Amino acid sequence: MPIPRRHLRLDDEPMNSALALLRRDLEVPSGFEPNVSRAAQTATDRFATSRTDATDLPLVAIDPPGARDLDQAFALVRSNAGWVLHYAIADVAAFIVPGDAIDLESRRRGSTLYLPDHKAPLHPPELSEGAASLLPGAARPAVWWKLTFDVEGGLVNTEVRRATVRVRVATSYEVITTILADHDGATNHEATNHEATNHEAASAEGVGVSAQSIDLQDPGSDALGPAAKRGIDLVEVATSLRDFGSLRLSIQADRGGVSLQLPEQDVQVDASGNVQLLATPSLPAEEWNAQMSLATGMAAAALMLTSKTGLLRTLPSAEPEILAELRRASEALGHRWPPDDDAAAGGPNHVYGQWVRSLDPSTPVGAALMLSATKGLRGSGYAAFHGEPPELTTHAAVAAPYAHVT
Repeated sequence: MPIPRRHLRLDDEPMNSALALLRRDLEVPSGFEPNVSRAAQTATDRFATSRTDATDLPLVAIDPPGARDLDQAFALVRSNAGWVLHYAIADVAAFIVPGDAIDLESRRRGSTLYLPDHKAPLHPPELSEGAASLLPGAARPAVWWKLTFDVEGGLVNTEVRRATVRVRVATSYEVITTILADHDGATNHEATNHEATNHEAASAEGVGVSAQSIDLQDPGSDALGPAAKRGIDLVEVATSLRDFGSLRLSIQADRGGVSLQLPEQDVQVDASGNVQLLATPSLPAEEWNAQMSLATGMAAAALMLTSKTGLLRTLPSAEPEILAELRRASEALGHRWPPDDDAAAGGPNHVYGQWVRSLDPSTPVGAALMLSATKGLRGSGYAAFHGEPPELTTHAAVAAPYAHVT
């Protein structure tokens, strides 16, 4: 499942030195060999001549402030018939030839590692933060998913193709959260006036976004005005994201899916060198954003199963012993476990998901139990197949077949 990324901050030199020693001991990659960097600098889009032009899509990317490795962007369109989700995924693979220096190095690394003082990227920054990144204003190669949903949030049609896209705005979860708070406040107190106000007027009248946007948005300014100039109504983007994400979360709950709201960790060092580890709950906007990614992965898995070839991400249901352990811990801390009749209705995994959703990670008990809840999501793997599908095709946390394509 998608994991929100948090860039941690450390400015204390002794701590940086200690981390450098730790990275050395753990053999964390640092930098790229010259031949890999040269290959990244000269790499070109292998599918440039066969892409669909989708640069007219009003795409928005949401990432942590300051991020430049933008790998996903979306446009949500709502109508009386339901929803259309345009989901663009950076097509990094288009720059990599199987077996070349970049491919071999990325296979050796396996994934990007996000560390307290920097990150160890999977791909050279010339690609991940440059030619293959969905930076606003630049035409970029992407895999374009067009998913159509009915009014109840059910997927009714899937289209996918390689395309050229241009992200118009890159913003952050904090900006989306602040926009919604300001918008909801204005709606509650001045509904009539708010309906008659356009984006730029709303910005001028104080729908203030305190968190900075990233990249081409004006640093330190209100996010709505710059977005409006690029044809993006960030208020509509935020409300659509909330409404669609909430709808899909409800569907996930009905399936018996599990979504862990693990706290984000941050490291702060004061002037005296004292180190403090901070944990803050994830923002709802991160969950809503994740639902678009999950919907795309589920659509991809469905295509793979239909075509009888693919690579599924799998996870078995939690073992009864694990659920019993979690129940004991929950009841010992005074948090109610769902009654047994709920288990009879939806099954043990459904009860597990219901229990996880009842936890409040902003409280000490909720945070402790949420961390313990990870025990119920062990045994994840990949299942490659060509022909008959594998015995296990589902991902227990998603409660459906799922594939990593985002």
